[in-house]
Amino acid sequence: MKRRAFAEVGLTVFAWVSVGLAQTTYNWVSLSGGTYSWTDTANWDLGAYPNGAGDVARFVGDYVVANMTVTMPPYADVPGFTLHGLVFSDTVASHDLVLSTAAQNLSFAALGGNNPYISNTNRSLTIWPTVTVNGVTANLIPRGSQLMFRGPVVGNGTLISMGTAGVELFGAANSNFTGTIIVSNAAGVDARGGAPQSYWLLGDTNGATEVYGTGYVRLLRDAFGSTAMATNAEPVHVYGVHANGSVRFYANSNALYLGAITLHTNGVINYSSWFSNADAPVGAIRHFYFNGAIVQDDIGYDRNLHILRSDATAASGTGTLTRLSHFVLLSQVSHEGYTHIANDRDTAQTGSDVLQFASWLRLTNGNDRLPTGTTVYLGGRLNAGTPSSPVWVGGTGSVGILLLAGVSQELAGLMAHGTGTLNRVINYHPTDSSTLTLNIGSGANIYSGYLGGIGGMYGYPDDPAEANNLDLVKKGAGTLVLQAPSNTYAGTTTVEAGTLIVNADQRNSGLITVQNLATLGGTGRVGAVKVLTGGILAPGMSPGVLSAHGNVTLEGGSVFSVELNGLTPGTQYDQLHVVSGSLSLQLTGGVRPDLGVSLGFTPALGDVFDIVTGLSGFDPSFDGYFEGKPDLSTFSVGSTQLQIDYQSDRIRLTVVPEPSSLGLIVVVGAVGLLRRRLRG
Repeated sequence: MKRRAFAEVGLTVFAWVSVGLAQTTYNWVSLSGGTYSWTDTANWDLGAYPNGAGDVARFVGDYVVANMTVTMPPYADVPGFTLHGLVFSDTVASHDLVLSTAAQNLSFAALGGNNPYISNTNRSLTIWPTVTVNGVTANLIPRGSQLMFRGPVVGNGTLISMGTAGVELFGAANSNFTGTIIVSNAAGVDARGGAPQSYWLLGDTNGATEVYGTGYVRLLRDAFGSTAMATNAEPVHVYGVHANGSVRFYANSNALYLGAITLHTNGVINYSSWFSNADAPVGAIRHFYFNGAIVQDDIGYDRNLHILRSDATAASGTGTLTRLSHFVLLSQVSHEGYTHIANDRDTAQTGSDVLQFASWLRLTNGNDRLPTGTTVYLGGRLNAGTPSSPVWVGGTGSVGILLLAGVSQELAGLMAHGTGTLNRVINYHPTDSSTLTLNIGSGANIYSGYLGGIGGMYGYPDDPAEANNLDLVKKGAGTLVLQAPSNTYAGTTTVEAGTLIVNADQRNSGLITVQNLATLGGTGRVGAVKVLTGGILAPGMSPGVLSAHGNVTLEGGSVFSVELNGLTPGTQYDQLHVVSGSLSLQLTGGVRPDLGVSLGFTPALGDVFDIVTGLSGFDPSFDGYFEGKPDLSTFSVGSTQLQIDYQSDRIRLTVVPEPSSLGLIVVVGAVGLLRRRLRG
């Protein structure tokens, strides 16, 4: 970083004075007519025109012509002019000055240790030729209006934008400035490709743009309606914060930013559409692809990044989906602060549908685009009291969407926040599946958003079939609660550690595998379930009914755990309801699954608990039974004696008296035999 160059900015104004006095300054004479040629000596107060590196060309006065063109001399031996300084001052509001034509070149060179400068006081200054800055610092000081470079800017020096008005790089496609661009307090730099170019121009990866204080860089794209992707490679270093964006992007279609952003302080990125309300197409989607890493300097911490959308288009009416954009992360985010992605118009309007305010974060091109310790909040605005390093997607009343485009991402948490009701995580890749791993270290992570698509609500095809090509892995000792009305992801679910509570309807999802020491519970609907040795299946959520729409398999050494706190299934005791499929209690390594029962009240004799229902033709001789609990056997839970009855359509527990005599045991056995014959 060229901090030294920036430190010299404050001395620049004093350098002007010495430069102006030490060098020869040629003043353009106010004209009432005639030729405006650069080489016409009558146009200059010294009777000669500036033609060397030690000369300053100064245009000042009230011109009587509305538009004046100064044509630089076409030398045969050099491509253009080398000047030490150029000053333009005009108090007439209707006047613009265009210096030279696109065929000429203008070079800056230091003389006597002084740096060149370009300044304008009241009006725009447009420079058409190629501007070369080699090994020097060129101070761009617009005064009240914009300073525009119409041609390419090349070289390896330093450009410093000062003042209160913007400097615009409106270069051609061959711009190759490898130096540093410094934007100081309250100044701005606009970079855009001139028509028909369709990309931004700051320079290449050899240079960098440094933004200080409330300065900003705007990257503009003029190719209206073009579908060609806009690109830029310049790394950006943010040393200050502008509320409307330290870095601002304007494009009407897809854009690709190749450079890295380094946060030395908090930073703001703003990207917007140039479409007017009337021109904005219904259902248009713009993707902002970010290929550079988002990092921070090595001396700070908690460098927060805001990525905002501030489209000029006002939302109006259901189906007018003009404000949808994807922020696509192609590289790592490794800064320690939060990343907030939202629309700055993030409050829903009457008559508009919620998808108009959706904010999207898309991860692609590799795994773990976000740090694995990140908590992602979907929907809702960042506010006080939140974790120190989350990623926020969405604003108040809006929807936050995380797209895993074939990427496997591990997170420390996933939360749906605010009033957005359609927050979701989906895949967005036509062939590759994505894996979302949630490593909940402790406590409970309640996620009320969706996993998978929502079927193209409001007629917008945002959720194609591949949106559901998503797998889920639960890690960590904590609890993950899936609380959405429905989850449509079609991939598998693996509970590696801790507890997964499924309260959602995800009956069409793939197999749920519960590994050693992990637990599956909940009151929702699941597909097939397989509990491996050491795993636990605990229907309900103190208590409740878990419905399975697929085969349920418990390996030997696993545990089926139920709470009995009353006589009503679902509200007072746990139940597994097998809607379709079978139940298999397997013999593994010589052991069978265990049945764990906890009693939270004192039942009466004859009370029954149907802990498994919905079976069809279940037979313990073939489908298995719980370890140490064959059909019609009894076991104790505290002082309560329970008998287990494997019926063809259910597994029932009945409170029975404690056997007090052999005769009583014989009677019970006879009753059991009679009931078994009746069942058969």
